[in-house]
Amino acid sequence: RLNRSVLTVACEQTEVLLFDPISSKHIKTLSEAHEDCVNNIRFLDNRLFATCSDDTTIALWDLRKLNTKVCTLHGHTSWVKNIEYDTNTRLLVTSGFDGNVIIWDTNRCTEDGCPHKKFFHTRFLMRMRLTPDCSKMLISTSSGAPVRPVSPRCSLRLTHCIEEANVGRGYIKELCFSPDGRMISSPHGFGIRLLGFDAHCSELVDCLPREASPLREIRSLYSHNDVVLTTKFSPTHCQIASGCLSGRVSLYQPKF
Repeated sequence: RLNRSVLTVACEQTEVLLFDPISSKHIKTLSEAHEDCVNNIRFLDNRLFATCSDDTTIALWDLRKLNTKVCTLHGHTSWVKNIEYDTNTRLLVTSGFDGNVIIWDTNRCTEDGCPHKKFFHTRFLMRMRLTPDCSKMLISTSSGAPVRPVSPRCSLRLTHCIEEANVGRGYIKELCFSPDGRMISSPHGFGIRLLGFDAHCSELVDCLPREASPLREIRSLYSHNDVVLTTKFSPTHCQIASGCLSGRVSLYQPKF
C-alpha cells in the first residue's frame, strides 16, 4: 500500500515491510505485526495506517512510533481480508471470512479499540470494496453470485469486462483504480496490465456503453518470476507497485 512517502507491504507470515517508494530502500520491518498472515493495509492519513490478519484482528499503527500498535480491534471471528476507509466520516470498514462487514468509528478510538457495529452479513464473503466517493459498497462471494452493490440506491449492470490469465487459481488478486479513476491496474500472470474503458482512457461516465464492452489494454508490464497477486497506484506520483507470490515487490514508472 502506497501513501505519499512510504510503501507498506503485507506479508504471508506475520510481517509488514516498509520501503521508500522513490529510492526503493528498505526502511523497517515489523516482524510481529500480527500473530498470523497479514492480508491488507490501508492508510487513514499520512501517518496512521491499519493492517488486518488471519489472526482475526485489525491493528492501527502510527509511522512516528512503530515499536508498538496504537490499538488492536477485535470483532471478527475469522480471517480478516479487506480494509476500506471513508476519509469524510473517518469510518474504517473491514470484511472477513466470517461473512461480516464491520464499521469502526476511529473518531472515538482509544488504546482499547474503537466502537464498532456489524453492517452487513452474507455467506461465502470474499471481498468488499468501497467506490472512490465511498457512496457505494460492492460485495463479492465465492458462491458463484456476481459482484453486487449493497446500497439500495443503485442498480448493477455489467459495463466492461476482460478475460484474465488462468494462473494462480485459488488466490485473491487485488486490482486498483488510478487516482483519477481512468485506468485500472490488474494482476496478469507474472505481471500487470493497465486497462482503460476506451483507447483514450476516458472517464467511465463519458464512454458508458449500452452493452458490455471489452476493457482496452493500454500497457503490459512484466518483471516478476511468479504470479502477481496485488498492484497499487501511487496517489501522488506516476508510479505503480506490484507484489507476487514469491514475495518480490516491483515499482514501475510507466511512460505513455
